[in-house]
Amino acid sequence: MNPYEETRLAALDGIKRSADGAAAWRPFMLLCIRNVAARLPYLTQDEVREEAGKYISLKPAPFNLMAFGGAIRQAMKEGTIRKQQDTERPSKTKSQHRARIVYQSMIYAPGAVITKSGVQPLLIDYGEMERARRVRINYQ
Repeated sequence: MNPYEETRLAALDGIKRSADGAAAWRPFMLLCIRNVAARLPYLTQDEVREEAGKYISLKPAPFNLMAFGGAIRQAMKEGTIRKQQDTERPSKTKSQHRARIVYQSMIYAPGAVITKSGVQPLLIDYGEMERARRVRINYQ
């Protein structure tokens, strides 16, 4: 299942369980964080909210958007992201005047495949292959 479809299904499941509050949305929030972390080397909560907005309407949000803070902490424990020390960005959200904490993606790797078991990096270093090819040509 592709990441978009997996996140869309998690959003639909969260809508069904919305009576349980933000805890029912935790799988959806974690998938949003994973999607952003796979796409960007550095991220803030604003990018995660934008990702969630691709799947659900955030006006009004079906859960308290502050619950993303707990999901971000969980993603840090899982090793998906890590907090950048002493690094902040201005918030993109008009109602937020506080600077946003910047997180570094630990799974950002162009070309890598992200599965439920973690990040599967490229098995072939194409730079090494090209250097080896050039060496063979020079010796032939």
